[in-house]
Order: sequence, then structure tokens, then C-alpha cells
Amino acid sequence: MGTDVHTCLCMMAAFFASGCATTVTVSHPVSEQQAAEVNEELEAREARVTVARSSDASPAVQKDVKIDPMTTRWLERASATPDWQPRSVPTNDLDRVVVRSSGRGALEGFGIGFLVGALGGAAIGGSAKAQEPISSGMLIGIGAGAGGLLGGLVGAAIGASIGHTTTIHFVPAQQEPHTP
Repeated sequence: MGTDVHTCLCMMAAFFASGCATTVTVSHPVSEQQAAEVNEELEAREARVTVARSSDASPAVQKDVKIDPMTTRWLERASATPDWQPRSVPTNDLDRVVVRSSGRGALEGFGIGFLVGALGGAAIGGSAKAQEPISSGMLIGIGAGAGGLLGGLVGAAIGASIGHTTTIHFVPAQQEPHTP
């Protein structure tokens, strides 16, 4: 029993420690359709914009990022000031934009946590000694249900705190898009 529990706990720790991320590659020059798709992903979220060939340190917070084929605009707030300042750069100068979604992270965390918790709970329930009137099958079901619920709740909390990260990577037209 100890080995099964230890293995399940190690599996759960590995799954909970993994984060979920998406990388989208956009080739320069950016088309109207690509800009619309990227803007939909960026809508109402804080972001981290990286400009290629720039020595500027990235401000603490950036928001309201709007990309069009020629110019990208956003508001940024340096850590030393409370005011939002507009900034714009040619879209061809973008390297990447990164956004994080706590809600999507919570959903993914719940799903991963539920599956891992259900497997762990079933293994623990299966290793328990059944006594009348409860059968070993019932113990496995109870363990899977309780483990799934607990794992889902813990996974949702972890997923919300880590979030789902989406990186929009801009590449020159002649360069092949990379996959991380």
C-alpha cells in the first residue's frame, strides 16, 4: 500500500507542477485577419510586450494591447508611477506578446487535478481492505470520487494562481516558425 500511495502522490505532484501554455506564431507582415485573431486573444488582458531590437526594460504592467498591420499600441505603467502612458511601435518591431489567463488556468487545473486525484483515489481505495457490507469495488469508486473532487479543487486553485500563458511570437516572413 505504501508504494502505491507514494507513486500516486509523486504523479500528482508532477501534474500539478506542470503549467499549461500556448504559443501562436505570426509572420511579419501581419495581415488584417491575423491582427483580428491576435487582438481577440489580447482583449481585456494585461500583457507583457517585447519589442525586438529594443534596450528598454519592460514596464511592470501593460494593457489594452491593440495590433494592426502597421502599428501596435498599448498602455503601460512603469512601476514608479501610477499613471498609464500610451505607447506605440511599428508592428514589424514586435518580438512577442505574452498574456496570462487565470480562468483558463483554473479550468485546466481542475481537469488535470480531477484526473490525477481520481486515479490516486482509486488506487488508494483499491489498496484498502474491504469489509462487509462495502465491497472493494465500492471502495475504489469512493476513493476515485473523493480523490477526483479533492484533486480538482486543488488543481483549480493551483491553475488559477499559475494561469494559462499564451505567447504570441512574431517572426520575419522568411524565417520558418518555430515550435517550442
